[in-house]
Amino acid sequence: MPERDVISWTAMIAGLSKNGRIDEARLLFDRIPERNVVSWNAMITGYSQNSRLDEALDLFEKMPERDLPSWNTMITGLIQNGDLRRARKLFNAMPKKNVISWTTMITGYVQEGESEEALKIFSRMLSTNGAKPNQGTFVSVLGACSNLAGLGEGQQIHQIVSKTVYQDSTFVVSALINMYSKCGELKTARKMFDDGMTSQRDLDLDLVSWNGIIEAYAHHGCGKEAIRLFNELRKSGFKPDDVTYVGLISACSHAGLVEKGLKYFDELVKDGSILVREDQYACLVDLCGRAGRLKEAVDFIERLETKPSASVWGALLVKPQPY
Repeated sequence: MPERDVISWTAMIAGLSKNGRIDEARLLFDRIPERNVVSWNAMITGYSQNSRLDEALDLFEKMPERDLPSWNTMITGLIQNGDLRRARKLFNAMPKKNVISWTTMITGYVQEGESEEALKIFSRMLSTNGAKPNQGTFVSVLGACSNLAGLGEGQQIHQIVSKTVYQDSTFVVSALINMYSKCGELKTARKMFDDGMTSQRDLDLDLVSWNGIIEAYAHHGCGKEAIRLFNELRKSGFKPDDVTYVGLISACSHAGLVEKGLKYFDELVKDGSILVREDQYACLVDLCGRAGRLKEAVDFIERLETKPSASVWGALLVKPQPY
């Protein structure tokens, strides 16, 4: 390039970092004639993406000036690498927080199984007069309610959602369906689905809600209703994805519909557009294990071109047989 500006340098740093060439990215960063806050943030993101947290923090401490994205970048990097303790310390030290800051911390606690703390942070967020929850916030905090089977908290959040533009978001509707299902309120979950489907406009996203209600019926052992919904999904013009099949095969497993479950797993494998993941293999093991037909699972897996990991084979070996 005849002339490089800070944008060019920063783009190169980001590109090298994404490809794992973090040391080369640092060499470029050190050569930038004039760095701006975006350059610093890009380098910190690169270290975080490559699990070099100490170097990311060291660079963060050396920044001549930090903006809100700088703090959020560092906190996100720590959480993505499982360092919730240091992320919380930085979060508490932030001079100012926005919705991304709050949502990132809430999501981090949910992912680490600390859902009660996630709800406490959400409560603190509401008590401040600054950031307002967005779609991601509601999805994460409803996930916390699902984990705790906290119906009361979930209903309170539902009331908050109903006063926002996110009440028709398919991702929020799906999170509400999941929350009510996990709290034992299957009828309410179904009502959320029916109400949500009549108000949706973005057909590409509606599959999220279909998956949510199929998973709800699977959770409650209602295999036949899950299958009926699956057939309805197809008639409506939607193409099932990998998440759909996890819910469907799980529903068959919980309802003892082994032949149906094997049929759907075979269908999944033959659909070349969907990559068979660990979740589907685990569902197959569970399906056959509940019926005492693990040999069929072994035979089925051995015929596949794509083999599961050692953890799935391990599950096959230790799966107890029913008496």
